[in-house]
Amino acid sequence: MISVIPYQHVFFTGIGGCSMSGLAETLAAAGHSVSGSDNHQSVATDRLLAQGIPVFIGHRAENLPTDADLLVYTVAVHADNPELLAARSRGIPIMERGEFLGLLMTAFPKPVCVSGTHGKTSTTSMITSILLDAGYDPSAHVGAIVDAIGGSWRLGRSPYFVAESDEYHDSFLWFHAFAAVIINVEYEHPDYFKDLDHMLRSYHTFASNIDPEGFLIINASIQGLEKVTAGLACRVLTFGTPDAQYRHANLAFDSQGFVSFDAYERDTFLCRVGLRVRGAQMATDALAALACAKELGVPRADIPRSLSQFGGAHRRFEIKGQVNGVTVADDYAHHPTEIGVNLLAAKQAGYRRVHAIFQPHTFSRTKTLLPELAAAFADADTVTLMDIYAAREQDPGDIHSRDLLTAMRALTPEKDIAYFSNREDIVKRLFEIASPGDLFITLGAGDVTTLGDLILQTGLSTSSTAPTGV
Repeated sequence: MISVIPYQHVFFTGIGGCSMSGLAETLAAAGHSVSGSDNHQSVATDRLLAQGIPVFIGHRAENLPTDADLLVYTVAVHADNPELLAARSRGIPIMERGEFLGLLMTAFPKPVCVSGTHGKTSTTSMITSILLDAGYDPSAHVGAIVDAIGGSWRLGRSPYFVAESDEYHDSFLWFHAFAAVIINVEYEHPDYFKDLDHMLRSYHTFASNIDPEGFLIINASIQGLEKVTAGLACRVLTFGTPDAQYRHANLAFDSQGFVSFDAYERDTFLCRVGLRVRGAQMATDALAALACAKELGVPRADIPRSLSQFGGAHRRFEIKGQVNGVTVADDYAHHPTEIGVNLLAAKQAGYRRVHAIFQPHTFSRTKTLLPELAAAFADADTVTLMDIYAAREQDPGDIHSRDLLTAMRALTPEKDIAYFSNREDIVKRLFEIASPGDLFITLGAGDVTTLGDLILQTGLSTSSTAPTGV
């Protein structure tokens, strides 16, 4: 068992989340008893059940086993959740997911924490892959399925634990890293952070928790960089700009949109990096991963070799298939910057036309970032909007996908933009507007990912009747 976890049976409320399911699998692999519940059956819950981990669908007090001695929950779980109430009534300790991950991290002498508004998953996956290929045998916790490690987690035998570190609700403040990466900081999570300055203060606290013997790799282009790095005891190394310690140059894209670049440390050429993933943002993520790995002591020649084999994480411009000459892709992008980066990458990949299908994520984000979201689809030829995915929120009644539709049409009245509440109607629309050589890309952090499967299952039909949209 992992010695720092003084609990034998851990119950996870919300076990179907990528991070939660990964934690559950990690504990089970280490010899602990694990069970949990989730509101919905999913690929993750099926995977847990296949491993013999009990999973209940729906939250009920009776789900909590009699021998459970810790309950772990996500911030999406409300205070009146019956399992939380049952645990409290029985005196069972309760931990939020971030606190539990921070506890788990203390079992490893050299935690490596990767944070930022965008790119956490890809950069965490890249660093993990580099260390793994170099023989470092790292443990890892990633917010997506990564084929290189066979899931969202890995339990190694070395001092290194690479962890995606989420800023939402200040979860990452539970983490004490030996090394950390901050890829970028943009205003996000308006349901928690008041403004960008609030976020910068949190990132400064996160960076202040880094081991004084360790280091921070941080993007030099971050607005408010000095607020994040002020008074840090650890070494601070910058990347990403022409005057940063680590920089890239000569970006190029091949016929599939895969990116390559030259990496430099100051004026010293390090290597040419060729990736099998798309978009300029991936070059930035790879540069951060390269810098981190090099500072950890990975031989320079091993890094580009590993990056050249990196196939990406699931739901990061993931190609799901092709139907009648139309490619179907899926991405987790839900922030305006992420959306724009993915659509630009799609354009660079040479598709005839790019059809974006977007599911806004949370009411608060959609309302606060409405102008930025409306402007994020410049590189899409058509846009189809779905209903807002509520996630952890209740509908306040003052924001709707139709509001985003109106804002987008005001910006680009010539663009084909529509909203549908019914998925079958969306698929019918797509069948009408697509031709061979096009791309369908589903975007969003909710259940929009399942729409690609529906598209592939249904197939293109030129005889479909176009629905009436808004």
